[in-house]
Amino acid sequence: MTLRMGKGMWIGIGAMLLVFAANHIEYAWRSRAAASAAAPRFSVVVKQEDGAVGHRTIGVAEGMLPDAAESLVLRFSTLAAWDYDAATNPPCPKAISALAGSEVTVVGFMYPLEAGSQVKTFCLLRSTQTCCYGPRPQYNQYLLVEMKEPVRFERLAPVIVEGKFLAEAHPLDGYIYHLDGASVRAADADEAEIDAAQAARAAGLKLFDFAWLETLRPGKNQPDPLASPELASLDGRHIVIEGFCVGQTKGAPGLIVGRSWWDGIAQGTPPDLYNAVKIFLASEKEFPSRWSERAVFTGTLRVTADPKDRPDFGVVSLRDAVKGVPGQGGRPGASRAAGPYLPVPLEVLALAGFLAVAVVRALPRKAPSDAKIAREKTE
Repeated sequence: MTLRMGKGMWIGIGAMLLVFAANHIEYAWRSRAAASAAAPRFSVVVKQEDGAVGHRTIGVAEGMLPDAAESLVLRFSTLAAWDYDAATNPPCPKAISALAGSEVTVVGFMYPLEAGSQVKTFCLLRSTQTCCYGPRPQYNQYLLVEMKEPVRFERLAPVIVEGKFLAEAHPLDGYIYHLDGASVRAADADEAEIDAAQAARAAGLKLFDFAWLETLRPGKNQPDPLASPELASLDGRHIVIEGFCVGQTKGAPGLIVGRSWWDGIAQGTPPDLYNAVKIFLASEKEFPSRWSERAVFTGTLRVTADPKDRPDFGVVSLRDAVKGVPGQGGRPGASRAAGPYLPVPLEVLALAGFLAVAVVRALPRKAPSDAKIAREKTE
């Protein structure tokens, strides 16, 4: 018995195989993207520091920078070794001059040397103390960066700059360190945005409502936080908090997260016990990349029962907190790499079904008998 499959059947099988191939090619591409997204990224920790009166100073915690990256991480603590004085012109230390010509990565804050939202030339500093309002920095506290093309100016946000490092004293031009810039990106450019409410729901966690604290403000009907049904029910539970980073805790690494924005000096709403929560972080690596923007944390909520402890711990606090929501809000593509959109068993089943139909249709039909033909003529 010979099977005769028509041209349409062959075209159908070919189209199906092309769909299967596209399905696996897309999955391979998505898997690579997810692997890249899940890979360790350059982590930058920014902390508030003591500074001039009336000026809020934030700086890069260089002790938290990775020891290895795509290129050499050059720290300002290393650059400080060259205590340069234009009058005496001391030589550059060997440890620094040995780095001349190397491709390096430096983390700091931009001080523009030209107007506009796009700049080609700027100074890179470790903290904002010497930006805008602070005293003029020493020679060894900044690098002159020159880019081939204009880059976006990031104000009060740390940036990661890569380029070729040079250590040559040019006091008349105002610098001893120079960086021939290759790339500039915001320190939090790799971090995905997260919808706190959606992520909390997906994780089966409660999203904290600052209105619960406001009802406890003196003069309200519930002065005791344990008298609040909402807060009492959440004590000791894992929850999500979203708000503005408006301060830093003393002692253990942590932040003060408020309902409203505050610049730390005069603008916005100052944090207090009834509009802010103290966040005690699991580690310093959980500090948000940008100090002044909103952040999302997940941790264990604790209600402070003793009023004497509230100045130190707040009415409520979040303990062992981590950034984001575990298992949610990852980098784009990370959660979509579970497998092909068409699973292999489904592909096999579809192909088997198609081939079965093709075989049935290709089977030779049995010729009718003479008696059946005569009967049909009689009818």
